[in-house]
Amino acid sequence: MTRETELAVLIDGLNCASCVGCAQRALAAVPGVRQADVNLASERATLRFADAVDAIAVKDALDKAGYPARTDSVVMEVGNMSCAS
Repeated sequence: MTRETELAVLIDGLNCASCVGCAQRALAAVPGVRQADVNLASERATLRFADAVDAIAVKDALDKAGYPARTDSVVMEVGNMSCAS
């Protein structure tokens, strides 16, 4: 049985249906993508992968197409660590 993974990505630069089509084609070409749906109103893509998600490949495909994915950084503090292991 094949495991399917879903990924939602927010996209900048979508202005019209043509932009949506370009972004959708770029995402559909990423290896492992089974389905790519891009919504202009929400500026969001929903991707379905056959197996593991390659988020870097998704970001790179959108960058190359001219519709960059929105990115963010998170810093986490881990408490109660007393050794390297």
